[in-house]
Amino acid sequence: MKIDHKRERVIVQGANMVKKAMRKKTAQDKGGIMEIEAPIHVSNLMYLTSKGEATRIGYKFDENGNKVRFAKKTGEEI
Repeated sequence: MKIDHKRERVIVQGANMVKKAMRKKTAQDKGGIMEIEAPIHVSNLMYLTSKGEATRIGYKFDENGNKVRFAKKTGEEI
């Protein structure tokens, strides 16, 4: 995973694969259609639960009145 803080983009391995036509640069390089990972905006990332499922994050107040984050799919606190 690579993060670009200035543009607020992230490159995630195996996600958002695009095909790009690449030119042959040297005699050893091959040209043609290559599949590369494209960046996605940080707002499109999702949190993974302990089971490996993607979920959204919510906020709630615990019994002491503290604001805590929780996974909306499972309800567990983060």
